[in-house]
Amino acid sequence: MQLASSELERRLRLVTPEISDDVIRDVMTARRSRAAAISCPSCGRPMEPIAMDGARVARCTADLLLWFDPGQLDRIAERAGARHLSQRSWLARLFSHLFAT
Repeated sequence: MQLASSELERRLRLVTPEISDDVIRDVMTARRSRAAAISCPSCGRPMEPIAMDGARVARCTADLLLWFDPGQLDRIAERAGARHLSQRSWLARLFSHLFAT
């Protein structure tokens, strides 16, 4: 699956609407990974392997598209949602539970 960075952020916000900007920023921070370089299926230029929130993702160095293997996007979204929930204060969780619609 191919996504632009902005689309990844949009999907994370759809899965967890109240996700904090800090969690989004942390997930979107790409860390170089040690894997063999491959070519971008879209433009044929080299892609760099990166780690995003523990998942290995390929990022095209030319068009900056992100390429996910099946299930990777779901795992990233689940981890981001779990991190968001763990960072919320107990008081915020209480009010959210008490005043849920």
